Amino acid sequence: MRKRTGKPCTESPAYSGRIKLIEATIGEKYIVESIDKDDPSILRKLCSMGILPGVEVIVRRKQPTIIFEVYHSRFAVDKLIGDKIYVKQLHSHS
Repeated sequence: MRKRTGKPCTESPAYSGRIKLIEATIGEKYIVESIDKDDPSILRKLCSMGILPGVEVIVRRKQPTIIFEVYHSRFAVDKLIGDKIYVKQLHSHS
């Protein structure tokens, strides 16, 4: 898995192909592009979990909560939090 890039947790540039985590496909790999910074408590929670821009995530389940894997750990978040995480799909070069 990729290491963090050191970008601040509140970075929100306009990336093409960026989607919300709640829209991600189960089983696919994504890179966290940015996190919506309008709710400081959600931002703190995600940062404490290590969910930062540059981190690779794999979506494992979307119902009833969103379950995703980061650094061999699994996390569950509700749709409100999943709506604040912006990701971009990683494409394999096979």
